Amino acid sequence: MAVSLLLYLNYKTEHKPHTLIPPIFFMDTLAGVNFLPTEYVDISDFIRTKERMLLCHQSQCKWLKKHDGIDYVDFMRKVASFRGLQCGVPYAEGFRPYS
Repeated sequence: MAVSLLLYLNYKTEHKPHTLIPPIFFMDTLAGVNFLPTEYVDISDFIRTKERMLLCHQSQCKWLKKHDGIDYVDFMRKVASFRGLQCGVPYAEGFRPYS
């Protein structure tokens, strides 16, 4: 939300305006295809939480399973495991800074 509010020059808040634009990072693509992360976040301690969060979206999970045969939670685990292998932890997410 804060980044989107940068567009509004007259948006009043109790805070002083930022003088610098904060770093912005691109997140991984759905399947990790054509994306080369330069930064990794170890999510090993939170992989079960991420699974539970994804399972809250039952309509999307069911649709992907029926339409494309994709088990989204399993798919997420595989991508997170692959990113983990790249940086030496069990599970990770990859990011790349905007430049």
